[in-house]
Amino acid sequence: MSPDLNHDGLDERDGLDAGLRAAFGPRTLVDDSCVAEGPKSIVETLGLRSRLLLRDAGDSPDPVINPRSPELTSRRRTVGRYQVFGEIARGGVGVVMKGRDVDLGREVAMKILLSGHGSNPAMVQRFMEEAQVTGQLQHPGILPIYEFGLQEDQRPFFTMKLVKGRTLHSILQDRTGAG
Repeated sequence: MSPDLNHDGLDERDGLDAGLRAAFGPRTLVDDSCVAEGPKSIVETLGLRSRLLLRDAGDSPDPVINPRSPELTSRRRTVGRYQVFGEIARGGVGVVMKGRDVDLGREVAMKILLSGHGSNPAMVQRFMEEAQVTGQLQHPGILPIYEFGLQEDQRPFFTMKLVKGRTLHSILQDRTGAG
């Protein structure tokens, strides 16, 4: 059996491609080559920059804990229309980064599939489903999803509202008399 074939004799990339097509639509043919790039940001297309930049009051600390995260694949520290500043948190499937939407001028949280899972179709599918299900839910306790896309290295990401403040971990550590 070839290394690209799974136990059913099917190419494992077919499942990944099918999942990506379901999420993002078919690739577009341009000059006989496949292009998976999305549209440019409005700032890039029009060549204009907004002069407005609202700042937070500074009442909560910056949530970035690792500005040199290994998950930052681009030297330019950009993903699509987002500037990426560093890692906020990490889990078993993805890493959450702090970013900024340059078109809207707002800070966002960006969850990116961990690099070790990018070649695993089941993990990619699970990540896509997390984004799609969360994006369909509307509740004050659930963060809204802003965008779902692909990085240059073809790993999926989604952006959501960035919530600042203390983490549950720090609150629990400060509790006294727990018992």
